Amino acid sequence: MKQLKNIAVYYSLRVEQFEAAWEYMVQHHGTRDHKWLQALFEEWKRWVPVYLKEIFLARMFPVQPSEVVSSYFEELLHKDTPLKEFLDKYDQVLQTHHQLEALVDLDSRNLSSMLKSRCHFELQLSKVYTNDNLRKFESEVEGMYSCFSTSKLNVDGPVVTYIVQEQTEVDPALKLMEIGERGETV
Repeated sequence: MKQLKNIAVYYSLRVEQFEAAWEYMVQHHGTRDHKWLQALFEEWKRWVPVYLKEIFLARMFPVQPSEVVSSYFEELLHKDTPLKEFLDKYDQVLQTHHQLEALVDLDSRNLSSMLKSRCHFELQLSKVYTNDNLRKFESEVEGMYSCFSTSKLNVDGPVVTYIVQEQTEVDPALKLMEIGERGETV
């Protein structure tokens, strides 16, 4: 199954090749009626390389660089896990994940937290964000207080780029150093 999937996904040069290879794979393994595989197939334009040839994806990460990437499946799967067992375990893991998210949401709704400003938007966000996400947002807002100058650099449709100057406190023991074009201290 893995070899057929890799051929279908990574070695298809044309959309028709991918579709034919996927069809053969699900027919050969009898997995045509599996809901998760059907959903995966319906979203192929978002993840199959043959559809992404014309899209530039530099600097896109699945998680924040500071976050640790951990797999839900490390303890559940091994290299010889049959497809049926994988799909069953995948469904179990998703259900568990959704239950945990629901508990966090419930806790956030039941435990109100002190707001850091008197801004109306913070009150609105406190009603829809979890407490953890609200704290991250508040941290970003607090960081804006040290910004004293902005100027618009570029407008490209809905994307507007600004240059922002930020005042930060520097340890007086530190000296200002200038770095030259070749990386040397000037």
